[in-house]
Amino acid sequence: MIIGLMFTVPIFYAPSDTLGVNTPNLKSSANSNKIYIKNNWTATKSAGICTGEGTRSNPYLIKHRVIDAGGVGSGIFIENSSEYFKIQNCTVFNSELGTDHGGINLNKVQNGILVNNTFHDNYHGIKLWSSINIQVIRNRIHSNLGLGIELAYTNNSILYLNTVNNNLVNVGFWWSYNEYNSREKFTYTFQGNTYTSYLGNYWGGYSGVDGNSDGIGDTPFYIGSHFHNATLTDNYPLIEPIDYYSNISLASGLIPGYHIFSLIFIISLTILIIIKVKFRK
Repeated sequence: MIIGLMFTVPIFYAPSDTLGVNTPNLKSSANSNKIYIKNNWTATKSAGICTGEGTRSNPYLIKHRVIDAGGVGSGIFIENSSEYFKIQNCTVFNSELGTDHGGINLNKVQNGILVNNTFHDNYHGIKLWSSINIQVIRNRIHSNLGLGIELAYTNNSILYLNTVNNNLVNVGFWWSYNEYNSREKFTYTFQGNTYTSYLGNYWGGYSGVDGNSDGIGDTPFYIGSHFHNATLTDNYPLIEPIDYYSNISLASGLIPGYHIFSLIFIISLTILIIIKVKFRK
């Protein structure tokens, strides 16, 4: 039995343009050396490796890179970072063999988004250690020699719309409590028909059935169990890899993470400010 520690706090989403759920699997355009960032994003930006400002609305951005780790260390290694950042449309492979290494390795990191990347033929595909508020969305994680996704002491994070298959073990966690399906409903097209549902991940080896042919398995995918008999599951596992799903958009039309009461408050405050300005005139 895999053992973890239950710990949960509210998840903060990035604005909708960071989710990238409809981003095609673009071919990366630039071969790159391995990337190591130890809370030195300013220097990383000066070196031309990333763009952005490290804020929630304008995170540091690393994109369109092909990284061959050369069998030494991890392809991308970020540690001791609290800045907002996004890794997008990158392909990373050939990390060093051993439990400390992966295609991407986040150690004591928060506020990261991994979207539309491919991690293959590494030891671990994605390795998250002592990290918080990480979003892992629409990545392809396959053919890794250890774990597809490793989560250790990592909480308050969310993973969905990923394809995780053909790894030695697809997912493993220790002392971690995270969510494995979206918290918002999406509309999407599957096999020519349009549906609305929460969306999880595609897990190689999932044996559930899809009785109504909406592309979502009828039974949850079991991730593992915590102390106190708490069970972690992907409640909306995909029946096919993510490339079979298209036209994915939020069913509510709202910005992810901004719930209706927050939006009402923001709108009301804006109206009051406008009225106040008009009366001053």
